[in-house]
Amino acid sequence: MSDEKEEQGGWLRIVDETGEDYLYSARHFVPVQIPQEAEQTFDLEVA
Repeated sequence: MSDEKEEQGGWLRIVDETGEDYLYSARHFVPVQIPQEAEQTFDLEVA
């Protein structure tokens, strides 16, 4: 599935620590805001 189709179809591609990727329905997730002070404690990588 292309990234554009994933987004339009409500799918999220999740990549785990081994590099394997999986598609999940976006309905299973909620957006969160991480305070700037806490960002350094997370290893965030958004593609």
